[in-house]
Amino acid sequence: SGTFIVDQPYLYPENLDFDSKHCKVYFGDNYNATVTVYNPYTHTIKEVITFPGIS
Repeated sequence: SGTFIVDQPYLYPENLDFDSKHCKVYFGDNYNATVTVYNPYTHTIKEVITFPGIS
């Protein structure tokens, strides 16, 4: 549909990347140093990637 809403705290939507091979969007979460992996086709958050010692 072209527009979607991701309900996840502390997203910083200026930092994102779309992976067309795996059909996922990666959002940088600046405030807690994580990456949210979102599937725009199923409208679900698939994973929150953390970085030990930083997140």
